[in-house]
Amino acid sequence: MSSESITQKRPSALYSIFAFKCPRCRQHKLFEKSNPYNLKYLFTMYKECPKCGQPFELEVGFYWGAMYVGYALSSGISLVGFFLLWQGFKINGDLALTIDIIVAILLMPFIFRLSRSIWLHAFFKSEKN
Repeated sequence: MSSESITQKRPSALYSIFAFKCPRCRQHKLFEKSNPYNLKYLFTMYKECPKCGQPFELEVGFYWGAMYVGYALSSGISLVGFFLLWQGFKINGDLALTIDIIVAILLMPFIFRLSRSIWLHAFFKSEKN
């Protein structure tokens, strides 16, 4: 075991999910381009982790389940956001809904990637140091 691996602190699973890192080594990124708002590369993922070799797709259609995760995330964010605007800030319901829809559209690329990251982390175990 090298001194580098001893002194290097391992990122947490939560950090790894939100930073879109490999679920196994938690070092390398899942997506080829880091910016989810670069829509040309929104879907472009590595086939496997260049650092540890972990494949990122078990089978064809593996990420279909991530749609359910994305649906739950976007629904939760939208409901909380709407009620916070409507009741918390006392904004008119129509305006609160409009703002909520705009925010939901703007968050779509981030939620897409986050749902894939969560789905992937649910199926792959991390390496132990």
